[in-house]
Amino acid sequence: RRVLFRSAMVAQEIELRAIIVDYYRSQMVSSKHYYTLQAGQKPALSKEGALNLCSLFKVRVSAQSPCEQFHADGHYSVRYRVHLVSMRSGEVIADGDASCSTRESKYAYRWVKATDVPPFLDTASLASRKGRYGMQYRIPTPDLADHFNTVLKMAYKRAIVAAALCLPLVSELFTQDIEEAHLAAHISPDAAPSATPDQATPQRATS
Repeated sequence: RRVLFRSAMVAQEIELRAIIVDYYRSQMVSSKHYYTLQAGQKPALSKEGALNLCSLFKVRVSAQSPCEQFHADGHYSVRYRVHLVSMRSGEVIADGDASCSTRESKYAYRWVKATDVPPFLDTASLASRKGRYGMQYRIPTPDLADHFNTVLKMAYKRAIVAAALCLPLVSELFTQDIEEAHLAAHISPDAAPSATPDQATPQRATS
């Protein structure tokens, strides 16, 4: 009986793997549900792809209240935990934790032309790069609060992806979310960095 039980479990896992691989190949779209930056590496799962897999596994996303911290220097950090709950049994199938902060470089700094560098900053001491229309300089973001809600949504998105990767066999096909890196690789040096928009609607951050 024990041998038969093990054989049945192996057969069940093989069937589940085949279903996931077929779903990945037939239903998931590159650069939307997943991203590949280098050949030979596992694709990185996006939020949209994570939600599609949640639908396949018949689980729903349940988020705890975000843990927010407003720092004295004006920065904002937030951590999210989400649970993936079975629609059939109500059991928690997987968890995901993630954080985001305005201290991350794409929020903490921005690239500007020399004429837009504040007079109290010395361009010689700033990171610089050459764009199509001349040199650009990296300066601290003066309006960090404008990014608070985007940072909140980003933490929520990252937590969903982290949880989806904990679903059975999903991590065999995908790696952690590098959607932001994918987007950054396609941003022109002449474009000012901006926060990635997100369609999630978690609790809004307020100061």
